[in-house]
Amino acid sequence: MRAIIIAAGSNTKIVTITDKMPACMLPLVDKPFVQHLVEFLIVKGITSIDFVLSEFPEQLEALLGDGTRWGGKFSFHPVRDADQPWKAVRLLCSPSDEKVLIADANYLPPVPAEAIASPGDKPILWMDGGMSIGTASDWSGWATCSSASLSAIADSSTRDDVFNHLLTVGGIPTPCAKVLTVSSFDRLIEAQKFVIEGWQEELVITGSRKNADIVIGRGARVHQSASLTGPLYVGEFSEVGAGVELEPGTVIARDCVIDTGCHIKDSIILPGTYVGKELDIVGCLADHGVLYNARLSTEIKIPDNFLLGRITPGSASSRPATFASQVGAFVLLLLLWPLLVISIVFRATAGNGDALYRKRMVQLPTGADKDSWKYFDRFYVGNPTDMLNDNFAQFLRADLPGLINVLRGDMYFVGAPGRTMDEIDELEPEWRELYLGSKVGLVTEVRVRCGFQPEIEEQHASDTFYAVNASQGYDMKLLGDFVRKQFRTDRS
Repeated sequence: MRAIIIAAGSNTKIVTITDKMPACMLPLVDKPFVQHLVEFLIVKGITSIDFVLSEFPEQLEALLGDGTRWGGKFSFHPVRDADQPWKAVRLLCSPSDEKVLIADANYLPPVPAEAIASPGDKPILWMDGGMSIGTASDWSGWATCSSASLSAIADSSTRDDVFNHLLTVGGIPTPCAKVLTVSSFDRLIEAQKFVIEGWQEELVITGSRKNADIVIGRGARVHQSASLTGPLYVGEFSEVGAGVELEPGTVIARDCVIDTGCHIKDSIILPGTYVGKELDIVGCLADHGVLYNARLSTEIKIPDNFLLGRITPGSASSRPATFASQVGAFVLLLLLWPLLVISIVFRATAGNGDALYRKRMVQLPTGADKDSWKYFDRFYVGNPTDMLNDNFAQFLRADLPGLINVLRGDMYFVGAPGRTMDEIDELEPEWRELYLGSKVGLVTEVRVRCGFQPEIEEQHASDTFYAVNASQGYDMKLLGDFVRKQFRTDRS
């Protein structure tokens, strides 16, 4: 059996945000709705899928590709008139007994595996709700039928016409409870709850379960004082601050920061969004600097990035900050240069490779174009790959020679970790974009919070958190935390 997914026409009441993306691209917990739909079909054994598209076809094609990643084959068929996609459906079907599944991209009913593996001779129309007898308005847009029955529909057919046509050729309306849909905001929030609670085993969401109805994505950090009441989801590499209250129906996508004291309920925070301190969000979608009140179909643009905005690096890399870092580095080198010389001489006489090691790193901030990148040689005493997990050793071999880079203006006292070109290439796209807009520092968020050998998830989460909080005031706080940590007895 093959599938024809119809992502044309607008039968959704989420008006404002779907002016910028197809409704089926809205997040369903950890992935866009349409991706869950596709993965549901792949698990059921359908690997050949045709997409009939109208608005924003490039977004769907970029997300799904040709199907290779799932072991399938996807084809895309744009149509001019979003309200009449059925001509394209008819052309994709031949007058044969081949079985076809047609699906509305805005709905996902729990179709049983046997209905796909062994479809009967009569069409099955999957209804949205518990009634076995309903009208076209109750139809989910999903049906299993023969290719011949679809090849007979008229080019100008509407959704209602197709439903009635399938009834006349013996179609059987079949009730489905707990249909997932983006047809309205209330139904979308309901769908989030269903999936978090374990809607169908075919739908797998990434992350670990804190309990039966709270899922935390990898690399996410939730402050111990935050209050979480499920069902809810916190996405990968997101940060939930102190005193935050997350209530049922909350979905926080990846790479978000929810600042202290916020209250969120029945709302979706889209990827890369910063929610400012003590902000209440109930029944809304938050997308960077725009808050969509989905119930009223209105949007509010919030110009203040400290209330609601896109996660971008802070503004601590100003000229005064550069000058202050250089002055501080000069004073410290003036006081500590004998210790630096002794460390270099000791390393050289020990015969353990280069005494003064240079590692070529990318200078930040910079753009995405590699041709415009500038580089600097980061100084170490000895190869940094064999650094010891000891504060004093790290100070002698990494921090002390790094003061030379700070004095030269290559780095700051506080910033993001320095990385080579190859290391930057290995970062995920969203992480790379965030990192390139930051600044390199001796003292980093990940070192202060996670120790000497952080996991990759901790590195990502720390870079994200520092990017949104970076300021001269926060840099001073982080520097103070770093100094205090050097005198603790634990060396974790």
